[in-house]
Amino acid sequence: PGYLPWFVAAGVTTVRDACNSLETVAALLNPAGLAPRVLPSGPLLDGPDAFFRQFGPGAVHEPGDGQEDSAGALIVRTPAQAERAVAFLADQGVTHLKLYEALAPDVYAAATRAAARLDLPVMTDLGMLTTRGRAAQVDARQALALGVRSIEHASGFALAATRAGFDPAGELSAALLDELAALTVKAGTALVPTLSVFEPLATDT
Repeated sequence: PGYLPWFVAAGVTTVRDACNSLETVAALLNPAGLAPRVLPSGPLLDGPDAFFRQFGPGAVHEPGDGQEDSAGALIVRTPAQAERAVAFLADQGVTHLKLYEALAPDVYAAATRAAARLDLPVMTDLGMLTTRGRAAQVDARQALALGVRSIEHASGFALAATRAGFDPAGELSAALLDELAALTVKAGTALVPTLSVFEPLATDT
């Protein structure tokens, strides 16, 4: 919440929240001073092997444990749990849903279907080997087919390339890149490259 005045000073009038606890969302939506409009996602949904566990025991909770308001990530293990979690977040007033990398494919699909029924756009971070050290279970091709509205950090494309038989760290097929680009455009999905994340990784030190 302390950053909100900075956005207005820079001329930014609307901000998309890409993952915060419901406690933080409440503070973002009820600022003390001048602030942009905030479109909240609240906590993201992830699988049992959630990356967010590294942020401490309070960062990850399971729906129904009574501590959902403080969670950065909600753990869902089954399609039914995913559907209930999406309904819970919708009841909290989120404007979109964020799905993370460790969700099992059937759970991921159930969450996207539940979100579509509630007219909640889905943003997704499918993980990157450079930042996570392990691959997601859902790749960009699968996420596009399920109707996600944005793919964050250009994630999931390396996994799609691997599954197509290519080494993402090596030279990729131009035909494969064209195919993935065409699928992204056809789906009407926004690709968020987040180049500032990768710049330090590509700079010789």
